Amino acid sequence: AALRDDPFWGVAVEVASALGATRAPSARDALLANLAHPSPKVRRAIAGALGAFRDAGVAGALLVLRDDPSYLVVATSLVALGKTRDPRAFDALTTALQMPSWNDVIAAGAAGGFAELADSRALEPLLAAARPPSGEGLRRAATRALGRLGSLVEPLRGAVADALERVFDDGSYLVRVSAYAAAETLGDPRLLGVLDRLARLEADGRLRRDAAEAAIRIREGQKVPAEVVMLREDVDKLRSELASLREKLDEQKTS
Repeated sequence: AALRDDPFWGVAVEVASALGATRAPSARDALLANLAHPSPKVRRAIAGALGAFRDAGVAGALLVLRDDPSYLVVATSLVALGKTRDPRAFDALTTALQMPSWNDVIAAGAAGGFAELADSRALEPLLAAARPPSGEGLRRAATRALGRLGSLVEPLRGAVADALERVFDDGSYLVRVSAYAAAETLGDPRLLGVLDRLARLEADGRLRRDAAEAAIRIREGQKVPAEVVMLREDVDKLRSELASLREKLDEQKTS
């Protein structure tokens, strides 16, 4: 009721986030029922929350949101679409990556969706988007997406590490900031040598700090067993199944 009727959009945004976190079927239905909310801020929150559900109905609704008049709603729906891992997502994201928009907001959302898709085919379009003549905003998003993709798809880690090493030389300060964040996300020890060097040689003190902190995080991550990292997605899946089972049990108790 709050998602549908509260007069302040901020309340509905928080409600949408909470519903997505439950991963319950009834929460999914409530989110889908309010996709036409009059506030673009709320529609954006709903799109983001739907990324917690991996089913064809959610993916279909997110595909429809590509026609939303708000660039930010479209971008968020593309990231969520990638999270659904739906078979239709790759082609939709490929098209969206070429869509013109203010500050490449839509293309940046497509890059984020490619990262969450965990599909090795996403590597090439992301590599292209991370290089000039792509705009700075898209290069930043694609660089972050490469780090996420490499962390999800083990066979791509080496190629992503090589790509990030090239992005460390980008002429944009903000793109290099994104590259150091992506290196931290990737957590590949092959980057330690170049990160240690840049922590000493970067002209900007802020970038030296970013490089040093990325190297520290990678070294800390090496202490975590690989099996633990690989189990994270399985745990997320089990949480979703548990939420569904709890809801079914509640329905049986009340019937």
